[in-house]
Amino acid sequence: MSRPREFDYDKVLHQLMLTFWEKGYKGTSLADLVAVSNLKKQSLYGAYGDKHALFIKALRLYRMQAMTSIQELLNQEPSALRTLELWKINLLEPSDDTCPKGCFIVNMALELGTEDAEASVEIDALFKDSEKLLEEVIIRGQQAGEITSHFPASLIAKNLATTQHGIRVLNKTSSSQEEIRAILDYSIDSIRAVPR
Repeated sequence: MSRPREFDYDKVLHQLMLTFWEKGYKGTSLADLVAVSNLKKQSLYGAYGDKHALFIKALRLYRMQAMTSIQELLNQEPSALRTLELWKINLLEPSDDTCPKGCFIVNMALELGTEDAEASVEIDALFKDSEKLLEEVIIRGQQAGEITSHFPASLIAKNLATTQHGIRVLNKTSSSQEEIRAILDYSIDSIRAVPR
């Protein structure tokens, strides 16, 4: 019979995720993971697997948390345009200032490219899921006459999602909030329905 864990699995995994987020996959050492988890190497590997398996678990945790937050954000308002204003504010003023800069998934996409097949699955899933949620907002806006129907909702959503990922990169650079706000304002203004 195995001994019960003497630590909070999810809480430790969250701390490990933050370490990968801050240092990157390649920049995170086993010593870093042992230090942040307060576990011995054997216990760490026993609970989460090796460094790569742990990393994939951290990516998956982030994806689930991010999608829950995005879904909650995009379902607060019936108006698509008001929803996109909330989306803009969230990108300009991230609600959690305890996290490292940028988006963990976008950071890992930039670091790893397509060289890690398992990580690519998590990265692609977050990109596709966020596009799908934005597409639902766009469809709602097109049906209400708030958003242009000159382009398919899927294309508009892909464009907004690409802008979102780009903003996450800009947030890590010296780009000013004014520049980022102007990009987001343009992204929203350019899809407004033209009054007849």
